[in-house]
Amino acid sequence: MSEVLRYVKITENEVKVEESFLRFMETRGKSAEEISGLILRELESDGIQIGDCRGQAFDNAAVMAGHRSGVQKRISEINPKALFVPCTDHSLNLACVHAASVAVHSVTFFGILDRLFSFFSASTHRWDVLIQVTGLSIKRAVETRWSSRADAVNVVVKKLSEVVTALEQLTEEGENATTRSDASLVLDSVLSYPFLSFLSLWKSVLPEINDAQKYMQTKGLDLQKSYVKLTALRDYLLQNREKMVDSAMDE
Repeated sequence: MSEVLRYVKITENEVKVEESFLRFMETRGKSAEEISGLILRELESDGIQIGDCRGQAFDNAAVMAGHRSGVQKRISEINPKALFVPCTDHSLNLACVHAASVAVHSVTFFGILDRLFSFFSASTHRWDVLIQVTGLSIKRAVETRWSSRADAVNVVVKKLSEVVTALEQLTEEGENATTRSDASLVLDSVLSYPFLSFLSLWKSVLPEINDAQKYMQTKGLDLQKSYVKLTALRDYLLQNREKMVDSAMDE
């Protein structure tokens, strides 16, 4: 776990909010009690009083952000002025993950993308065929990092016909039975109307979300700018929802 401190630096001519990385902390225990104890001990060793703390920020994992017995709750009980602010980038990521998980076709779509990656990465021979035909390696769509889904979709969008060609080559005689069978199943899934429609839909949606996520990590970003960016993303999706769906179905 990393230890990063944000503090106010006052000089003769200006007042600045700065952020400094101090160290990686070894977390031997995984409970909220053990982690909060580790944080308090490290702060004490740094000569920093927890009573002077005015904020704490973690990701949204239950052990960290839990409002009953999470780390933030335990620290707030010691110092109520240490207000908890969840990581905005992680919060946006979770919102996207949960939004996609309630739509069966979206779950199926990303499942096919994962199956596509797993098929080619299962052997060096399959991967070599993919590289020779497409010139690119496909990406795994990791659930905990939404931007990885943008990368995964982007590669398939750019090289869809080449990916299909690579799969077709791996269904031909000369390949072993398992490779031919698996390639045929993945090929059928990739060429299905639902997959192609969602590929077109997500290629319009994911760049906007990815742009917002990267913006959330901008150095010097403040609350007002975050609000404006997230509001703009929400408005874009609401205003263009039907148009993007119609366009995806037509393609």
